[in-house]
Amino acid sequence: MWLGGRVLRFFGAVQAALGKPVAAFRSAVRRLLRSLAEALREAASRREIPDDRRVPSDRRSPSAGGKQGKAAESRRISLWAIPALAALIAVLTAIHFASLRTALRVEAGNTLIGYAASESDYLAARSAAEARIRCGGADYDGTLPDVTYRVEQIRVNGYTSQEQMTDRLLANVNGAMTQACGVYVDGRFVGAARSEAEAESVFRGVLAAADTGDGIGSSCYFGETVSYVPGLYPDSPDCLKSKAQLREAAEALTVMTSRTETVNEPAPFSVVEIPSRTLSVNTARTILEGENGVDQVTRVVTYADGSAVSSREVSRVNVVRPISMRRLVGTKVFGMPVVQPVSSGTQLLWPVDGAYNINSDYAYRWGKFHYGLDIGVGSAPGTSLGMNVLAAADGVVELATTHSSYGYYIILDHGNGMETVYGHLLEDSFKVRPGETVVAGQPIARVGQTGYATGPHLHFEVRVNGNKVDPKLFLQQYRGIGY
Repeated sequence: MWLGGRVLRFFGAVQAALGKPVAAFRSAVRRLLRSLAEALREAASRREIPDDRRVPSDRRSPSAGGKQGKAAESRRISLWAIPALAALIAVLTAIHFASLRTALRVEAGNTLIGYAASESDYLAARSAAEARIRCGGADYDGTLPDVTYRVEQIRVNGYTSQEQMTDRLLANVNGAMTQACGVYVDGRFVGAARSEAEAESVFRGVLAAADTGDGIGSSCYFGETVSYVPGLYPDSPDCLKSKAQLREAAEALTVMTSRTETVNEPAPFSVVEIPSRTLSVNTARTILEGENGVDQVTRVVTYADGSAVSSREVSRVNVVRPISMRRLVGTKVFGMPVVQPVSSGTQLLWPVDGAYNINSDYAYRWGKFHYGLDIGVGSAPGTSLGMNVLAAADGVVELATTHSSYGYYIILDHGNGMETVYGHLLEDSFKVRPGETVVAGQPIARVGQTGYATGPHLHFEVRVNGNKVDPKLFLQQYRGIGY
């Protein structure tokens, strides 16, 4: 029975030790181990019986045999129970220390403020307490108590929350404090009410007065974040506000109203173009006028102090179908006009009105041949930007498009195998379209710097039967004036 009693006392001591701080726990474990060692020595002494005290087996009484059997059973139990108890101590010790965390014990004099995970956590609580004392900048003679730190081991859930630590600091302020509810707008203190219910009733009343209830699913709220923080606050007029003062602060906020609105809006008609071979290119004729339909549109509209600030469409239902406009678009291309043949002696007009300088000739340039003339203005080619480009002779527009090197360019067909090319034209400056007839001197575009061009100028080419020839052979200004 002695071993059973010791086991029970052992478990009771372990249970008591686990609830103690670290130092007490270690001391209790050492006492348990000493007690266990004593039990082992006692068990060993009981097993060592002197030879002269042994009784022959034929003289042993029944009761003596029973006692010896019990002693043997106790020895067997001790052989497995003691190692098991040692292992149990190790497990319980590991569990106990795993459940501990390092904390700062914060005290104000002999008053426990709480346990903080770190100094920054305590300082955050102190800052919150100081903010309440100041009440948004109001004068107050209360001061927070001085505190001391001490490192301790506590259980995982033994930390004190910042709110609790703030209230405990305020409870030790050297000044009159009272239970109240602070009102904060976007984190800025505006005043405190006697209770949270009083503060909320004032601000909700302002919202209720602004909510007209128009529209489905109407809601009303403040544009700023309003929060209510119950706790200890200075018992002073600078901090505790009347209902009228709180209402004035609430009325200064932005009242947001969100409601669902349904309106009818025009549903634009589309245009259907029908190719027609009876109409010439670039002409069209309307055969059916279009009419707008009606869409029923539902939106969630948000207002700030009565002015709409956002709108989100949630559904659109067509209630009246629009009628599409139908137009005939001409595709007929008339025959190519007859152009008088250009002989080798035919002269071409100068292609740029006002710019007569050849910046780059029909010759080798940069290691390859330049098959045209770059025409600009003197030594400042940039001044030719936007000047009119003229048709060098009568002809038909063959191409008016864009190219990686030429940029925006036009090709005119003058008949008899002659073509002229106008490159690097200003974007969106085309005054003619493919298939149109032009006359000599007619503006067809303006000088630009598109494609592969180092500056604004006109790249002018002359092609005869597909061969690029020197334009100076045909330009009358070049021959006659000497440019």
